[in-house]
Amino acid sequence: MISALVNIAPDEGHESRLQAAIALVRARGGHITCVQMMSDIPATTDPGDPTTEAEMLIEMEDVAREFQRSVEAALEGSGVGWTWQRFYGDPATILIERSRFADVIVMSTDSSFPPISSVALHTRTPFLAVPHNPNFIPGRSALIAWNGSAPAANAVHGAMPLFDDRQPVHVLCVDHEDERFPASLVQQYLLEHHIESDIHWRPSDGKAVAEAIVERAGEMESGIIVAGAFGHNHLREMLLGSVTRQLMEKSSRPLFLSH
Repeated sequence: MISALVNIAPDEGHESRLQAAIALVRARGGHITCVQMMSDIPATTDPGDPTTEAEMLIEMEDVAREFQRSVEAALEGSGVGWTWQRFYGDPATILIERSRFADVIVMSTDSSFPPISSVALHTRTPFLAVPHNPNFIPGRSALIAWNGSAPAANAVHGAMPLFDDRQPVHVLCVDHEDERFPASLVQQYLLEHHIESDIHWRPSDGKAVAEAIVERAGEMESGIIVAGAFGHNHLREMLLGSVTRQLMEKSSRPLFLSH
């Protein structure tokens, strides 16, 4: 069973987020919580504008409810349980607060709003980052991008409910292993939960680590990549980039990430 919290917004990634959440819950059982977030009413910049704040609120509510009806129509025929919540305020703060009672947050990799980093760095809940054209197929193997870090371990813990129908799980190390926390410990942990796995080592050969991970996932025909998120200093990552950001840019497969 899995409880999926879905970021509901009328953007380009909406359909892929919703369909990924439906596929996830349909495969594992559980529940979808749709969180629709609305920003505060903007201040009127034109003193001559006759529109009142109340009228603006009514218009925003009408648009939100129309979108809600269209999404509910898709959910009604999906065969999964769901509930709907609407909030006013900062979207990142809302998702962080509501994620306290969720197993996974479903967001987009492409032009995500709020940015994934603004949520991931402040919640203990892992998230499923979905590209606009996801290749989320239950039953395909999972690839764990293992570097021995605490975020990578957190991602493995969070993804455990997904591994039952994605065996064998592939554990990938790029360039070198962490001597304290080698891939064999991941394999042993999975075995203790009756999950079969195999270990792969791959040199980056001068390529970005994210590119090596994505290539290996394609070769293994994996349906999902499990990885730690934003494992280094956040300021450094904003300035220099990170494996996490590169994965979100390069992967056509959903990413199961945790900080």
